[in-house]
Amino acid sequence: MIADTTRTNRAARELCTRLVDYDPALLPPVADTAVEMKHDGIRAVWRRRLGVRTMEGVDMDTAAHLLPGLEAIADEMGVDMLDGEYLNPAGFEATLADFQRGRGMGVILLWDGVTSAVYDGREPSPPLRARRAALETAYARVRAAGRHCGVGLSRLASGYDAERVELAAGEAWRDDWEGIVVKDLRSGYERARTSSWMRLKRTLTCEVRVLSIELRPGTALLRAVLASYEGREVRIATGFSEAERRRPGDFTPGSLIEVKHLGVTSSGSLRSPTFLRIRGDRA
Repeated sequence: MIADTTRTNRAARELCTRLVDYDPALLPPVADTAVEMKHDGIRAVWRRRLGVRTMEGVDMDTAAHLLPGLEAIADEMGVDMLDGEYLNPAGFEATLADFQRGRGMGVILLWDGVTSAVYDGREPSPPLRARRAALETAYARVRAAGRHCGVGLSRLASGYDAERVELAAGEAWRDDWEGIVVKDLRSGYERARTSSWMRLKRTLTCEVRVLSIELRPGTALLRAVLASYEGREVRIATGFSEAERRRPGDFTPGSLIEVKHLGVTSSGSLRSPTFLRIRGDRA
């Protein structure tokens, strides 16, 4: 079955914990600060009887081969929801291709799990420290029995101050990771955006030349800009203010705009380009 990327959850923000950008002023005490690698994949939320869905609520048929392992770990842990990331070891483009065709042989790296009572807010959440310990114990038992079926655990280490967090981020970028996630080991699981989980990513910018624009169907509002980067076409659909979307004529073919992105893909395109500004000072 091909993944239906048009079918989304109207309450998508409530499916799992969402990250905020890193702010050193919000760091918990050193003993409660943990750092995890930020994976360049697709968020995968497993729920009992519902299977695996993306953060936006789209069914992930590509993870069907991982369901036995996820169920075994959840049973051993005594939970009804597992949170992690789907990855194809060949890279993000291969991960996305898996998702688009609805099948693949990737893995899911887990980092959390809770009961339905906690997930639904009927009971308070144990702290992350306890949830992680339970997950590691359950995973070790399932793996020892050979029942993990391609499911793994993310790497998490604790005891970080602001200096060590920045060093960890630098090491992650040097090793070509997307970045790191800083977590408060005291925090409960929240189905919301929370400063208990903070992302620290490398921000890269570049200039691209406008090729054409897309309008929102039935309107005169800008939907996206198609631009050229090193001879490859990239589509920029985020970062525009509503005022900028009302002025699509500002983005004339041949003009330069500045975008931020998360790096260059193996095919030479830009990963997650976001509009910053029009470079009206350059031809």
